[in-house]
Amino acid sequence: MVQRGAKVSANRTLTLARRMFEYAVDQTLIEENPVVLTRKGAGGKEKSKTTNLSFDGIEEMLKVIDGADSDMSWQTRAAIKLVLATAKRPGEVATVEWAHVNLDKGEWINPRHLTKEKRDDHMVFLNKYAVNMLREVHKVTGRAKHVFQSPRHEDRCVDRHSLSRAILRLHKAGILKSKFTPHDFRRTFSSRMADMGQMPHVVEKILDHQMEGVMAVYNLASYLPERKAAMDVWGKQLDLLSKC
Repeated sequence: MVQRGAKVSANRTLTLARRMFEYAVDQTLIEENPVVLTRKGAGGKEKSKTTNLSFDGIEEMLKVIDGADSDMSWQTRAAIKLVLATAKRPGEVATVEWAHVNLDKGEWINPRHLTKEKRDDHMVFLNKYAVNMLREVHKVTGRAKHVFQSPRHEDRCVDRHSLSRAILRLHKAGILKSKFTPHDFRRTFSSRMADMGQMPHVVEKILDHQMEGVMAVYNLASYLPERKAAMDVWGKQLDLLSKC
């Protein structure tokens, strides 16, 4: 991994290996942890990503994936749009189940065991842009377990990696100018919401991020009304960009 330049993968694998052997030591299966390599010897310090789309970039992306040249399945296209509309992690969007979605209320309650941090169930407010799109999806998969049912397996959802692969193919083909991944939509959301004057603590709650410092200890507010209002602002912006 190090030799081929996969620094992040090297660091993740090192961490996993260290934890596995720590467990073996705790269970008295071995006497000591054989993993002595440090992160410096593996992938080293990781650079924070900065990729985020401008409003023009979002407009371009929406036009391209809806275009005839995109060659995307409708599941992939809709899932990519829902990632953008909700700022949720691609893996959480790919695995969303109809049982957790209420289109009439405009709510998606992401269960604790399906969230990255596994702290609490996370309320996702669905703006009109997301609801209208999901109503169309419901016409096709409404009786299935997963919103984005796999086209090949009735009991499975789409592969979350298919979203990234679809966008990468468009970029390599020269159809999509910007190079990004669906996960970059979260950074895009945070950056553009700041441009529109939305409060950072509300955006952080929408992203389901852990508050830091004193805020993490003393500020336990959920900001539900503020989050809903902010998502409505975001939905209206996406609606305008999709019609440009």
